[in-house]
Amino acid sequence: MSTTGSGHFYANADATCTGGTITTTSIGSGANQAQVRYRDDTAEAVTLTAADAIAFLNSGTFNLTMGASKLVMSGPANAPAAACSLFTITSKDQSGNATNVTSNRR
Repeated sequence: MSTTGSGHFYANADATCTGGTITTTSIGSGANQAQVRYRDDTAEAVTLTAADAIAFLNSGTFNLTMGASKLVMSGPANAPAAACSLFTITSKDQSGNATNVTSNRR
């Protein structure tokens, strides 16, 4: 498994994606799937690729866009009464980088 982004793959059992990263997984005999988790703290478009280690099967790819994970509000800490104060709401990724949202949000 590989990614064009800065994220990492984790075992399916690692629901928080905080354990050790993985680069391989196995589909057992008689099964048709394996599940892995992926975490990327940077908002970016990535391609995830799964390849057969013995080159028997064709590789598969999945295009994924990592988007904003939080909103941050900033403005004056003290605003006078009856003042029309300006506040800014910025969408950011998990690393704190300003990033565009992937669709309209309310």
